[in-house]
Amino acid sequence: MGSRGTHLLSLALVFLGIVELVLYARLVGWPSRTRTYTYKGDDHPNALDVDLNNRVALFMQNTVHYQMRGAQAQEEWDALSPGKGIVHLGPQKRPFMVSVFHQLRCLDVLRHGIVRADAHTFNVTTNDGEWETRHCLNYLRQMIMCRANTRLEKAIGLYLEHNTLNEQDYVCEDWRPLYAAVAQNELEYKGSH
Repeated sequence: MGSRGTHLLSLALVFLGIVELVLYARLVGWPSRTRTYTYKGDDHPNALDVDLNNRVALFMQNTVHYQMRGAQAQEEWDALSPGKGIVHLGPQKRPFMVSVFHQLRCLDVLRHGIVRADAHTFNVTTNDGEWETRHCLNYLRQMIMCRANTRLEKAIGLYLEHNTLNEQDYVCEDWRPLYAAVAQNELEYKGSH
């Protein structure tokens, strides 16, 4: 290919890159810290404005915390979501639930469902908790699929396709700034009401 052909190919690639960026911006939107929102209808940000750029090492392992039953278990599960995961934004303090706290709440809903089923107090004739449980199963499934974590986990045990060893290091987003921002938002909201 001559220099003219190389030049045209380079221009075509640059053009395709610009088109891709424009399409990305239209589909996802550019993150903007300067845009103002009315918080009416759909005029609100898609995510809470928190800097989660720091990464932390996390060793995934089974724990004695977050058990199924007991007062301590309930306290630990409740403490996972400051302000029940709700933030109040905009001039009218419109409530929004942060997705990670929605996910944690759904895990707790499933935990309660398992405990009730085990105690035979889950009333299937009245659909007691069935809608919420079904919602949470679908919501968590969708969030897991959305993130499509490709981390390889060692298959162990008798049933290789089902048992995995998850005790390993992960690099995760540092969630401490998120917890601090939600707790601060809750204090400000309570102070204004």
